[in-house]
Amino acid sequence: MLTRVAAAGAALPSVEEVVVFWKLNGLKPSTTIIYQRWVRRFISDCTHRGISPAAHLTAPEVGCFATREARRFQINREEAKRIARTSLHVWSMSLATFGVQLPVWSEPKTVSRPLPQVLTEYTDYRRAHSNAKDVSIKHETKYIASWLRFLHSRHRKLRAIRLSDVDAFLVRLRRHYCVSTVSGRMSSLRLFCRFLHSTGRLQHDLANSIQCPPRRRVQPPRALPWSDVQRILRAIDRKTRAGVRDYAMFLLMSLYGLGSAEVIGLKLEDIHWPANTLTVRRPKTGVEIQLPLLPAAARALSAYLRKARPPAAPTRSFFVRCQMPHGPFTSSAIRFAIRSYAAKAGMPKQVLGGHVLRHSHASRQVDQHAPPRVLSSILGHLDPESTSAYTRVAVERLRGIALPVPR
Repeated sequence: MLTRVAAAGAALPSVEEVVVFWKLNGLKPSTTIIYQRWVRRFISDCTHRGISPAAHLTAPEVGCFATREARRFQINREEAKRIARTSLHVWSMSLATFGVQLPVWSEPKTVSRPLPQVLTEYTDYRRAHSNAKDVSIKHETKYIASWLRFLHSRHRKLRAIRLSDVDAFLVRLRRHYCVSTVSGRMSSLRLFCRFLHSTGRLQHDLANSIQCPPRRRVQPPRALPWSDVQRILRAIDRKTRAGVRDYAMFLLMSLYGLGSAEVIGLKLEDIHWPANTLTVRRPKTGVEIQLPLLPAAARALSAYLRKARPPAAPTRSFFVRCQMPHGPFTSSAIRFAIRSYAAKAGMPKQVLGGHVLRHSHASRQVDQHAPPRVLSSILGHLDPESTSAYTRVAVERLRGIALPVPR
């Protein structure tokens, strides 16, 4: 018989019901045993103290409860806090799925500090005079804030900036970051100096004198032959929930040339089953593109929805984590998964990122004589130069125009 716990005038789902919910959402049996043990302890503790478990299901209350349990059973306090918080946080998210009203688990710790006046005006200036997205402007202001802190350490005011300050800043950045990262930050600094000059804060225009560090060599995008891409896909174990999800995800990236951010941004409503189309949003430009839903992709996506996607995932993101709280994927998780499957396929150890499948798709399309304009549209490139980079890795096309070696 399933027992229920009274809480705030309502009845909580029984622990047994929650355990069934956990198993349906992919939690391992060994994990559910640990979680329900701590849930029962918490309920018993609240009952003994005469309080409602639901009303006190917060991170601070759970921390105090774990401290008492550690003292009672003479176990490590920090380890008890870690396990108790994990178990009861998962329980709280499950109760929310059942419709139970719960207090906020923990208050946000991030404190939003107001931007300096000059950065606030720079943000408004960029929004008014450019097509830059808010996310790009946010990154720019973060980089410029580090530049302002650097000037403060040198006791230099904005109106007295010199090129020697810029050079010293570049040298400092180069000690910690790669060339491409430093180039991006110097580009932001160039825009900021142009803003200072146009608004009268800087007498001389230093923007044209700010140079990015030279690149010693320009490498073509890393791309794999289609046979290697197939090896990675075959290395995925589609008997598991994670394998069914990863196969669908990487098949989309291989067939359409999607990047990690585009796959992460897919929503459930972006798959139009009656029309057999797929809507993709470009993260940088916000442009939407309609793609045909190929049969292989449709089969992989439907298999993921039927067999692997958690039914109670609290997000409209198409691809979610197997573990609760079933949040959307991250680019680092995609990169780690690609490297893991490549190693499982016996491929040589090399730096493979989330864009390797995108680059491989692009070079394969060039090999198959796809029109450059069509390829640019699929990849979301506004500049033809971005697409032309893939001609350097289209090996089959290059073989056809190679000149004989003179003797």
